[in-house]
Amino acid sequence: MSDYGIKISKAGYDVKTADPENLIMTSEANQYKIHLSGSLSYTSTETQTVTHNLAYTPAYIAFIKKSANSYYNFALGGQDYIDPTELVLGADNGDEISYIIFKDIGA
Repeated sequence: MSDYGIKISKAGYDVKTADPENLIMTSEANQYKIHLSGSLSYTSTETQTVTHNLAYTPAYIAFIKKSANSYYNFALGGQDYIDPTELVLGADNGDEISYIIFKDIGA
């Protein structure tokens, strides 16, 4: 391992000598990189589009806050898709969606 960067070890392991499997995080490894994040508010049942223009289909995560103040992973009941240029998310009146679009972890 290099002798510079950021490392966080698991409890009970010396961060200076820990093997990679005993590290929670190391800046030597590829990490998900955030390309774009934000939130969308809905005033009717509709879909909204977020343009990312990455030229490939990236990973993303989205959470929906229903008008009743319950949070859900968006994949559990939303209308969504992502392609090489945009993320499309659908929701109902009063809902709010928070999203994160990640860059290719090899980038």
